[in-house]
Amino acid sequence: MNSAALTQPFFSVLILHWKGTALLQRCLKALASQTFSDFEVILVDNGSKDFPSSLPEYIQQPVKVFNLPENLGFAEGNNFAAKHASGKYL
Repeated sequence: MNSAALTQPFFSVLILHWKGTALLQRCLKALASQTFSDFEVILVDNGSKDFPSSLPEYIQQPVKVFNLPENLGFAEGNNFAAKHASGKYL
């Protein structure tokens, strides 16, 4: 078994954010409270103007964060997130 297989998370949680900072905070807190922890979080801001500059104050687990310069839409934004995921499942 190679070392990449040992570190690959079981699944990747993809979060596409657009103008929903209050909901994002609740979502990340809910993920942090899970007892199952074999997952990674991919957070893509889809060109919103309200994306918080101080995310670390409410991120409680490692999160891969990407800021897109413009809104790519739902499908393309999620495809972008999926390309950066390393989990066995999305």
